[in-house]
Amino acid sequence: DAVRVRVYGDVAVTHAVFEALAADGKVRKVRYTDVYVWEGAGWHLVSGQNSLLQPQVPVTLQSAVEPPQVTFDGHEPTGTDLEVLRALNAGYVQAFRNADVDWYAAHLAPEYVVVSSDGSIKDRAAALHDFARPVFAEHIQSFPVDKVQIRRFGDVALIHAENDFVMKDGRVGVNRYTDIWHKSDGKWRCIAAHITTHKALALPG
Repeated sequence: DAVRVRVYGDVAVTHAVFEALAADGKVRKVRYTDVYVWEGAGWHLVSGQNSLLQPQVPVTLQSAVEPPQVTFDGHEPTGTDLEVLRALNAGYVQAFRNADVDWYAAHLAPEYVVVSSDGSIKDRAAALHDFARPVFAEHIQSFPVDKVQIRRFGDVALIHAENDFVMKDGRVGVNRYTDIWHKSDGKWRCIAAHITTHKALALPG
């Protein structure tokens, strides 16, 4: 259900929902993001990520009115593509910590969508609305980034990483994410993000 396919040269990004029979006998919905690369004779899957769709979350794409923004006046990273992508990944996380919606507005492509850990999928406007909220300042004590892996397929790059975070109430959890970037007119812009809860929030020990 809710199949969305976008093609960037030899790379295709797909989002969709499937149903699976869980161990408890209930049918659950799962949102996935798959990335395929054309290799001359066919499309080969190079990345896949799933998030369980929570019961209250709609299958359809969610939208919102973009929050007010000002022109981003920060410095764009320079160097090799790998260096730029590493800097953009760090900037993405720092913008979350600072609720810096202007950074996101400058670096998210018009067609950007994000799949959150609850399985929801939101467009750029709805994502900017969420990014403008001071979630880190109000609720999170520590939000490091680890296990960063960058893979490039032509003008598309996949960034995989992990957040082993600590909430202000002492609970800990682990999220994994895949961000998908596209290079156009010499600039890398994020076209998709997918977040999955690897370890749910719980008190240490």
